[in-house]
Amino acid sequence: MAKDSNDPTRRQFLAGAGGLAGALVLTPTVRAAEDRPSFPGEDPEVRIVFQINRDDPDYYGQILFSMGEILRQLDNQARLVAVGFGPGLRMLLKDPPETVSGELSDRIRSLMVYDADFRACRNTMDAMGLTDEELLDGVSPVPAGVLEMAQLQQEGYSYVAW
Repeated sequence: MAKDSNDPTRRQFLAGAGGLAGALVLTPTVRAAEDRPSFPGEDPEVRIVFQINRDDPDYYGQILFSMGEILRQLDNQARLVAVGFGPGLRMLLKDPPETVSGELSDRIRSLMVYDADFRACRNTMDAMGLTDEELLDGVSPVPAGVLEMAQLQQEGYSYVAW
């Protein structure tokens, strides 16, 4: 005797079998997309701009530690920008004052290897009588530090300040 196509048991079985087949077919595709590594030039989901506006070694250390920790926890899949202005710009100098140790400068260079970006406010540089050559190699001058942070926020960067 033929089964009735309206039999609820048969419909539940077919729905379950169809769902299982769909899950088996789609799972590798979803998993592949989640496990897909990002490539240079791709914009990661996590984008953060850090404000550096004080001349204080503990403050510098906290910012650099946070940047490194974010990169470690996200397997370097984050876009980090630190913008120095006012007294905080001193952290980005080749020949910094005593508040910036050689270790801090080394940590900045190390973060740059992992594509962390450091930017210096041109307005502050002009006020302090500094030239581009006095910045650590790899630090990019920008016209105005505060405006740079505002523009990055408009581009989707999260803002971090201490």
